[in-house]
Amino acid sequence: MKPRFLLTLLLSSIVLLSSCDSDDSDDSNTPGGQPEAGTFTAVVDGESFSSSWPFATAIVTETSNGGFTIALAGTRVSTSESEAVTVGVVGSDFMSLTAGSVFTGQSSNTLAYGGYALDQDDGTEISASSEDNSSAICTITAIDFDAKLISGTFSFEAIDGSTGQVITVTEGVFTNLNYTISGTGGENPVASISAEIDGTPFSSSGIFVFGFLSSTSIIGDYLLIGGSQYQGDLVKAMTLNMYADDFSAVSVGTTYSGDTDDLFFFGQYNADDDGNIDFESRSDSVASATCVITELDPINKLVSGEFSFDAIDEDTNEVYEVRNGVFTNIHYGQ
Repeated sequence: MKPRFLLTLLLSSIVLLSSCDSDDSDDSNTPGGQPEAGTFTAVVDGESFSSSWPFATAIVTETSNGGFTIALAGTRVSTSESEAVTVGVVGSDFMSLTAGSVFTGQSSNTLAYGGYALDQDDGTEISASSEDNSSAICTITAIDFDAKLISGTFSFEAIDGSTGQVITVTEGVFTNLNYTISGTGGENPVASISAEIDGTPFSSSGIFVFGFLSSTSIIGDYLLIGGSQYQGDLVKAMTLNMYADDFSAVSVGTTYSGDTDDLFFFGQYNADDDGNIDFESRSDSVASATCVITELDPINKLVSGEFSFDAIDEDTNEVYEVRNGVFTNIHYGQ
């Protein structure tokens, strides 16, 4: 569950991003023809799925010993639903990747896993992931370390833990996805997120923290930061979502808030222990949700800041108070 949770965290945030944009058409995500540069396509239960930048992304996290995780995701948006497919691989040496590198769901050293999510206006929701020792497979077909571009193929079966529904994903192809790198290895300083949740410390760093900046003509510039914390079987995750008309105008002291349109912020807090605890919560559009940029390095694409928000579980209406939040050295490169 641990390596997949980072991918699930990314997937849920991308679905939320897409739902914010659901009033606009999805012409850029219309299936057809061969995949173009920066695209992510598949067949989901026999139906075509297609996504492209900025709704197709790749994030690489590295550890100090050279291990890595690659999380790849694509989202399809329409006026009535948001749909996302995610693929992840885990390996021991990122710089040794070559065309032909294969990852499977039955390998511990070169692990592959997948996820699928659907959120429709009629209330239909699916959140599925591949299980351990699954038939998931991902093959790297091309990688350019200088341009930070990666291509490959994939397939997997994902199971919704709540309903048992099986989602079959085949003919998956990602082409020339631009990837960002974060973690304790590679070229970037250690990234971290910390906060207090109802007075209880939350902390995440290194491979379990990610960030990326997406630029789009529809919703402006979207900065996503996320991290997860492990306590035995209990996994806690937090994501910070920031929208700006133009991120290049953001500077130290810029404040994002839950009640503004041009600098909008909301936070999410989720927990899962494969048993009794399983919830997702997010902040409402209120002024109490704030995020302030405290450091910004546009050359190396590193950002730090402080945040706080109240997250509400829509199923139970329980409120989680997130206070004294700090994120440090988050790499957001495109």
